[in-house]
Amino acid sequence: MPKKNQRFSSSFVCALAGLGAAYLGERNFRRHLSCAVLVIYGGFLFGFESGQWIAVALTIGVVLFAELINTALERMTDFFCAEQSDIARAVKDISAGGVLVCAVSAAVVGAVLLWQPERFPEIIDQMIAAPLIPALVASAAFLIVRLPDRMGKEKRGEKQ
Repeated sequence: MPKKNQRFSSSFVCALAGLGAAYLGERNFRRHLSCAVLVIYGGFLFGFESGQWIAVALTIGVVLFAELINTALERMTDFFCAEQSDIARAVKDISAGGVLVCAVSAAVVGAVLLWQPERFPEIIDQMIAAPLIPALVASAAFLIVRLPDRMGKEKRGEKQ
């Protein structure tokens, strides 16, 4: 574990290592990240303005932050509570509930920003005119979630 008064660059490296651990070890973190990719793509399709981008950025940040805190609490609980207990279960359930609140709120924000039925024909035309872009975005969203699982299975020698 690094010292308390470390250089900023060392702190940054530790933070990136934490993000990497969450990405590789937590499927729900990857699912939220995948949804973020799709919403960002939607923002480009709909031509979001600065206020809408701010709402998207803050919403994505809050959901990912909640998932990171949930992961940290779950791992600490597992570390300190080797045996099953009602308190450990409550800590995990409450932190998961916090993520759920953030995710539902994010879905509401996304629905408000993206639900523009009058623009749907125009958006569909854009996607048909350049089908490679939505295919690449959808593939990226899929791979964000699934690739670490497949890599982990290969490492462990499991069949897919």
